Amino acid sequence: MTTRAEMIEILMPRVRVASQAIFTDVPTWRCDQPPRICGCGGKVPCGVRCECQIKHKQEYDRYQDARRPSSSQGGYNSRWRASSKAFLSGSGHERYVSCGMPATMVDNRIPAKGDMALFWDRSNWQPMCRRCNLSKNARHDGGFGRPVAGGRV
Repeated sequence: MTTRAEMIEILMPRVRVASQAIFTDVPTWRCDQPPRICGCGGKVPCGVRCECQIKHKQEYDRYQDARRPSSSQGGYNSRWRASSKAFLSGSGHERYVSCGMPATMVDNRIPAKGDMALFWDRSNWQPMCRRCNLSKNARHDGGFGRPVAGGRV
C-alpha cells in the first residue's frame, strides 16, 4: 500500500517554471496540453505562468494599491471598530437575517462612497456574516470585473 506522500508525488509531478529554479506542483489533469507561447515569446509549460506575466501582475497590484486610500482614510479606524463591535453586540444584531449565520461584520446598506454622514448613520448599518458581506460588495461595488450597481441589498 502506498503512503499519502507517495500518492501525492505520483499525482502531482514537479514542473519547472521557465528559466527559474523554482518548482511548483501542478495537477496532471491540467498538463495534458502542450506548452504555450507567451506574448513575450517565451515557451511556457501548461499550468504555469510566465515570468513576464508574474512581473506584470505585481506591477499592476502595486499601481492599484497606490491608488487605493488606506482603510483609516476610509473611516475604518479605532472609532469604527468600537462602534461596529457595540452595534453587533446589541439586541437583534447577533445574526444576519438572510443566511442566519452569526454576524461578524457591520455593513452599510447604501454604500457611503466617501460620504461620512452616511457612513456613520446607524440606520444605514446592518449586521452581516463575512461571506455575505464580501459577496454583496463584489456584486454592488464592481468586484471581479462586474459592473458597478447601486441601491440597497
